[in-house]
Amino acid sequence: EDLVKNTGNILGYNLSYFGRNYIGSQFSTSRLFITNLSAGLSNLISLDSFGGELDMNFSYLHRDEVSFGVNFVYYYGKKESEYKLYIPFKFQTIAFVSMSF
Repeated sequence: EDLVKNTGNILGYNLSYFGRNYIGSQFSTSRLFITNLSAGLSNLISLDSFGGELDMNFSYLHRDEVSFGVNFVYYYGKKESEYKLYIPFKFQTIAFVSMSF
């Protein structure tokens, strides 16, 4: 996973964590309670400096072309973890609309 660091107005990649060890897991379902509702849970953990990214998402498929959804992302770890050093917030919510043609 590429880590992005905000340096003023310039957005650059942080290469100091290239080649480190990570482990990830992901669980998802495509028919949660009703046919068009899907949910997923994923976790990416750094094994070199304890830290990680926990992501939970829900999406609803409307008429096979439009999908509405929301992602909840939580970053955790030690102070020296890249998830604490390079990500300026601990929790974020992302809402999205996706259209397919």
